[in-house]
Amino acid sequence: MTEQLVVARQCIRDARLVLDGADKSEAVGLAIEALQAAEVLAGEVPSDLSGGVDAFADLVALRNELTCCLIAVLQVREAGVATDVVLGILRRGAETAEGMLDALTGSLERV
Repeated sequence: MTEQLVVARQCIRDARLVLDGADKSEAVGLAIEALQAAEVLAGEVPSDLSGGVDAFADLVALRNELTCCLIAVLQVREAGVATDVVLGILRRGAETAEGMLDALTGSLERV
């Protein structure tokens, strides 16, 4: 597993922790920052990943998931949607991304 994926995993876990424990308004900003960092890190993984084309496709899917989650959060926040809804989107995005990252790293470890 690359250093970028190790740090991205930690960013996603940090987002999940803050979403479960912090003040709601504070949690939104902190989770967005953590997921944005994970998104950037996923984009910095070298394209010659040892897992080949399938692993790279999984990596792109992970980055797309994070991007879509962050875009959705931005749009609903701008629309004035309740903080609980925003938190729900962030939780779902973080949980999904963590599962995708677990699957990706599992496939890389088998190579």
